[in-house]
Amino acid sequence: MRDLVDEARRVKAIELVTLHHLNVEQIALRLGYTDAATFIRAFRRWTGTTPGACSRC
Repeated sequence: MRDLVDEARRVKAIELVTLHHLNVEQIALRLGYTDAATFIRAFRRWTGTTPGACSRC
């Protein structure tokens, strides 16, 4: 179950970062993370890069 939640968050996070250009705090909140730092660590684990670097792509 955790893997499914993680995958759904990964897909939504990439969409929010690349298409909607929300800031990290807004994305973390929308995805249910307690803070931006926790979200950034998860994003880096999923993609190998930070949300900020990904949004500039």
